[in-house]
Amino acid sequence: MLTRELHKQQVLQCGEQLKKLIPPDIEEYKQLMKKGLLLYRQGLVYNVNVYDSMIQAKVQDVTPVTVKLDLDYVTLSECSCPSSFPCRHVIATFLYVYALTDRLGSFLDVWKEDNPSRQLKKLKDAGLIQKGTVNQEASISSWYQYFEQEFLKELQETLSTSAFIQTIYYQFYPKVKRNTPYKQELKSLYHFHAALFTLQKILQSLNETHVSEFLFQKIVLPIVDELRDTVLNSIYDVKRVAHSFSLETFLYDSMEKVRDILFCSSYYRFERLTIYRQAWIYLFKKSDWVNEEKNIIHKRLKEELEKQEFLIECDIARMHLQFLEGDDKLLLERLESFAEVMIPYSFDWIGEVTRQKDWNRFKHWASYLLNHIDKYLAEDISYAYKRNSTNFLLKLFKDYQNDTEDDELFEKACETMLPFSYAEYHIFLKNRDDYRKCVELQQIVGFHFSEIELSFIKELEKKEPEKLLPLLHSEIHQLILEKNRSSYKQAVKYLKQLKRVYKKLKRVEVWENYFQKLVSEHNRLRAFKEELKKGKLLDA
Repeated sequence: MLTRELHKQQVLQCGEQLKKLIPPDIEEYKQLMKKGLLLYRQGLVYNVNVYDSMIQAKVQDVTPVTVKLDLDYVTLSECSCPSSFPCRHVIATFLYVYALTDRLGSFLDVWKEDNPSRQLKKLKDAGLIQKGTVNQEASISSWYQYFEQEFLKELQETLSTSAFIQTIYYQFYPKVKRNTPYKQELKSLYHFHAALFTLQKILQSLNETHVSEFLFQKIVLPIVDELRDTVLNSIYDVKRVAHSFSLETFLYDSMEKVRDILFCSSYYRFERLTIYRQAWIYLFKKSDWVNEEKNIIHKRLKEELEKQEFLIECDIARMHLQFLEGDDKLLLERLESFAEVMIPYSFDWIGEVTRQKDWNRFKHWASYLLNHIDKYLAEDISYAYKRNSTNFLLKLFKDYQNDTEDDELFEKACETMLPFSYAEYHIFLKNRDDYRKCVELQQIVGFHFSEIELSFIKELEKKEPEKLLPLLHSEIHQLILEKNRSSYKQAVKYLKQLKRVYKKLKRVEVWENYFQKLVSEHNRLRAFKEELKKGKLLDA
């Protein structure tokens, strides 16, 4: 029987995870639970099977769907419906399984009682929380006292690292995020700190225990990436109101919290440094604040020379403060000693120089990048990352080109970053009507003729037909070497196009000599000769 295959403790643990993911005080989740319960009560969950910690079931909705419910890690559950997780079908499947192991009414009662607003009222009534604590607007420190208070409440029980991370992200973070200050100019800064605090707690938890590669990729990585993006977006939102005099104290007090993320964990160094540097670029650029931070980082750097725990973080933070002071010469000399290792860390700096439209300064940074970017792109990193890096940098070079009308530097950047810069370089050459280089580009990149956009081929045949000849000759040769019927058919198609181009160029004699030699060389390829006859290039 199915009940014998289920482990009650496993199902109850799954229920605890699900309760945290769909708090009842949010109307959307309240309705989601109602829909899942209706599907279960109508008997629309069927074909339920247990495979270790995985439950597979069918749910008959408007159309039948397949659900895979992961009892150990409910966020890894899947449903064939188009809705985002958690959907009503996953909930219906869970309720079906829960009802086999315990009284379903008990689960629903506890879920309703977990309403954060009800819990808060109980705590206030009991005198455990003083009125006004949640929306305290006095200082950054009061926000962090509230974060710590709520964090301790949520994490009273001992959880595995993956369960801890899911709890803090899906339960704790939305809860504190909702308690936004009333003052409009403080809201973005509060959201920044709520996400920063949550990210810091997650990164610290990774220091304390081992997480398998599977869970790291499936649970930790998406959550950390989401929080990083939230923190960065909040920085840009805060920047819009950072000029407010009333925010100065809050911003000054934020410097310490941003520094804390730099030294909180050994994980996600690049992300931690990106947050630190972006916050200093947009929020803390006052010269006296920069001087103060330099002294703090310098002191920390001395300590790290012995401990060697956060030496790189200190070194890059110090370089960043040099950048903010405009000391590019010293910074670029330091970067040269690292060569391509520091290329991804330089993106924020050249991006900021471009944003300021300081083109004299830009040329120094461009020189550094072009000296090392080819080695960086040759490293063992994913194609997507290389392409994204190239796309980002070429946008900066394009901004420089548009403002200065200096095509030479943009073209050099395109050449240096090939093949990842193919699209931008191709458009650049087309806009200049430089068809010779366009054709050379196709050959350098190694595109097959069939992979080149048709509109470009037509344009080339119309304006510079002679430039098509090497492309067609190369493609025909490669297709014949493949020695199969389909490649012969394609070769004949391109031979007919080649004949048309030679005719247009009034070089029919050259075509005839080439074709006769081609037929002679491949006289033994019977299938090829048959395709030539079908294409009416060879007499039957």
